[in-house]
Amino acid sequence: MSTVQQLPLELVLEIMLYVFIDAQGKPHKQFQHFSLAWTPYAQRLLFRNIRLHDPMKVYGFLRATLPSSEKDSSTERLGNAVRSLEMTVLSKEMQSLFPYVLRHCPKLHELNILLYSDIGVMTLLQPPKPSTKDMQEFESVSYASIQLPQIQAIRIDVKLDNSVFLSQLFRIWPSIRHLILQGSAFIAVAQSLQNTESTHLVELNLGKGNTRMLAPVFSTLLMKLLNSSLEPIRILDLRGMFRPTVEGIEQAITKFGRQLRSLRLPVFDPNADFRVLQNCTSMEELIIDGYPRENVREYMPLGNIKHFQFLSTSPSIANMANLIKWVGQMPLLAVLTWVTRGDIHKIDVFLNRLRTFCAGRSIQFRHITSAEDLQEELIEPPSFPREQLMTPVWR
Repeated sequence: MSTVQQLPLELVLEIMLYVFIDAQGKPHKQFQHFSLAWTPYAQRLLFRNIRLHDPMKVYGFLRATLPSSEKDSSTERLGNAVRSLEMTVLSKEMQSLFPYVLRHCPKLHELNILLYSDIGVMTLLQPPKPSTKDMQEFESVSYASIQLPQIQAIRIDVKLDNSVFLSQLFRIWPSIRHLILQGSAFIAVAQSLQNTESTHLVELNLGKGNTRMLAPVFSTLLMKLLNSSLEPIRILDLRGMFRPTVEGIEQAITKFGRQLRSLRLPVFDPNADFRVLQNCTSMEELIIDGYPRENVREYMPLGNIKHFQFLSTSPSIANMANLIKWVGQMPLLAVLTWVTRGDIHKIDVFLNRLRTFCAGRSIQFRHITSAEDLQEELIEPPSFPREQLMTPVWR
């Protein structure tokens, strides 16, 4: 019989993911105590997704992941396990700690940052030797000689009018492939991008509250970002548009529609002409922040859709009948997701109807009570929808 030490690392982590992850997709903090043999694997899972929102938590994280010159250092192994980092830069102290935190995460894939205070680019690239009282124990670390991680996915929410950090984003990380821009981040990043500058974006997501501009201006900046990419645009999320108009996205869908694997749309004028959607011939995922109206249903190619998600809080019998008829024309559909808000008892009849429909066609049905609860892993997946839970550390 094999012991845990004899099993391949990948198999051990898969076992732990399925046995020790709770119903919310989070690891049980106590599961490393089930067996001493499990401890190193449990610690690496616990350190996969890190959230740092105050300085005291940051100092604790820095101690736990201290880079070491010793071969196979346990603290360094924990730093290598970090794949996603969420950090709030609210104070000068958090601003100064940011460059050090990144250098404790050499294999970081995804950065989720909320900016209330701008980050100095020169300090980020060449951090000074730690000199404050709280950083004395890190004075021996040569941070200036440690390179920044090659981050591929960034979520940024900005509460600033101007940000030098955002204007230099692609120069700091030309490796960015997945970009989510919230607050004023869309305007700051798009306006600062030089017309001759190239990126490697495969995903662009416009989060809430960042596009309070007229459609022609929005469209110009959107196209500037999309045109910069040397890679095919695979995932385009426009749900953060302010007062969305088809004119604001027409150019983007016309040029990039055939490349798209996933398209996420806000609620548009029900009378808008959506003929441009006919270009989306490779679409595998369609997400709509509302009920799919006739102008969308008429033109959207359905042959390749594997995941469809919609948001509706008060459907009518007619709307549900039209929806089921339309979804029934998606031959490859594997997952149907309905996002609702408020009292779900009022929609029990419709939930049961969709469950029955999906069961009859071997389609997975998901009911989610708030879209805010969804936190996708920012990768280009082999199939949609993307994972919502913690995924293996070696990915």
